[in-house]
Amino acid sequence: MLVEILAVMERIQDLQIEIIEMYTELSQLRERALQITQTLSDMPKSKNASSKIESAVLSYLTREQHILDKITQYEQAQEYFKNDVRKFITNKRMQSVLIFRYVFNMSWVKISKTLHTSLGQVNKDKRKAIKILEEEFEKMDTV
Repeated sequence: MLVEILAVMERIQDLQIEIIEMYTELSQLRERALQITQTLSDMPKSKNASSKIESAVLSYLTREQHILDKITQYEQAQEYFKNDVRKFITNKRMQSVLIFRYVFNMSWVKISKTLHTSLGQVNKDKRKAIKILEEEFEKMDTV
């Protein structure tokens, strides 16, 4: 069960990276679509001109929708994770450690500074919180 919990937390972080890369790609597609549109609008019209514009716009819109779907997936994963953390872990500092790390992608050092506690305590809180989640999920599996 611990492996499943860690896999969910890693998936949230992977989605963050994926979304950043997709935004970069989307920006490049938008720029390309604008260049094509400008170039084609300055040229004498032919049968192919409108199809090139439509193709560029369609490519951009399709990719944009894919990115929006990924963002929705990412936000849902974050919410499920935060809800499970809050539901099963009563200690606010332990909740914060997991949410800061796996939702907001904060470094362990930054978490310790934010919570005004030692790095060792943050590590201890993380281990305890993950153990609690593991136990709760095991209970759910046996029911």
